[in-house]
Order: sequence, then C-alpha cells, then structure tokens
Amino acid sequence: MGRNKSEAIFLFFLIILPLGLAAGSCASHQKSASKNAPAPVSAVSASGLTLGSKPTEEYLIQPEDILQITVYEEPDLTARVRVGGNGEINFPLLGRLVVAGLTVGAVQEKITLALGEDYLVNPQAQVFIDTYHARNVFVTGAVTRPWREGSGRTRR
Repeated sequence: MGRNKSEAIFLFFLIILPLGLAAGSCASHQKSASKNAPAPVSAVSASGLTLGSKPTEEYLIQPEDILQITVYEEPDLTARVRVGGNGEINFPLLGRLVVAGLTVGAVQEKITLALGEDYLVNPQAQVFIDTYHARNVFVTGAVTRPWREGSGRTRR
C-alpha cells in the first residue's frame, strides 16, 4: 500500500500537475509568450513539489530549446529550429545566429534587423518557444528506489 501511494503521488506531480500548469500557460500564451515560461522544477520529494524560489521576469533562451520562427509574407523563411549546445541556431539567409541568453523579443528583433539590412524591405518576424529544454526531476525520500526522470515541455 505504501509503495502504491508513493507512486500515485509521484505520478500526480510528474503528469497531472505539469498538465495543469501547461494548460494555464497556454491560455495566457496569447498575451505574452516570453512571460509564460514554466517555473524550474528543482526537486520532488515525499513532502511534495519544490519549485524554484525565484521566478524570472522574462525567460532566457537556452540550448536545446526549440524555436518556431515565422517571417510574414515569406513562407520560405518559416522555420522550427533547435538551439544548439553552443547557443546558436541556423536560419535561412542569415546562417548562424547566437540566441542563447536572449529573450524571445530580443531574438525577434535580431532576426528582423538582420533580414532588413540586406534581404527584405520591412520584414516582420515572430518568434516563440515551441519546446523548452529538457529538465530533470529527481525523486527522493520515502520511495522504493530514488531515480531521475527527464521531462521536456511542449507548448501547444
């Protein structure tokens, strides 16, 4: 009985709670994509979920995030790109761009300015984070076997 209860609690925090958080962030996604980044999960224990104590005002793009980039009126410049381990993306016409450590708005501005310099007249680019980098959840405490579970969050 104790093992089943521990597993049920873990499943609640691993599956049900993130789904609720994701649903809440999707509803407000239309207002501001960059302000709705999920709070970092630092640990799960028998006593409950421990969230990062200091949420950031604006999410900074990190390696392994997946970005959806759309340039209006230019379907060939619409791309879904993964931020590499070196913090760069490869974007049509522009080549490699360093985006790690920047906000979504800063990346959008960087792409818009670069396209406007040499390629397009008055380009309008939109950038949002399609999938956040994978996080690890550590399960410890009154469990049969402590373990680490990887999780990635997709915005849809």
